[in-house]
Amino acid sequence: MTPRRFTGLDTVRLPSDVNASLTYVAASYDAGTEKNTERFADLVPPAQTLTGLDWEGEGTGMSDPDLAEDGVITPHPGIMGVGDQDPERFGWDDPVAAVQIERIE
Repeated sequence: MTPRRFTGLDTVRLPSDVNASLTYVAASYDAGTEKNTERFADLVPPAQTLTGLDWEGEGTGMSDPDLAEDGVITPHPGIMGVGDQDPERFGWDDPVAAVQIERIE
């Protein structure tokens, strides 16, 4: 399961001139709130429908307390192939986002 992955920027320089822009790339992070089982059955709906697969299961509908972790934010390793989520289809490499900031009047 990878329901608590996110991306973002922190402490980046902003453009100083009007109409100037800067582009930054952002890595993926794991919130550390739940173990990453990589099992579709552990995904909270509607995450299963976002996979594009014909999913028959109900999912947990909420976070499973048995999968809780200590909440330490770490770089996300991606889909490693330990569950039934195929890394070839659902995996990714960092960076996961490009953020362009443009100064306007």
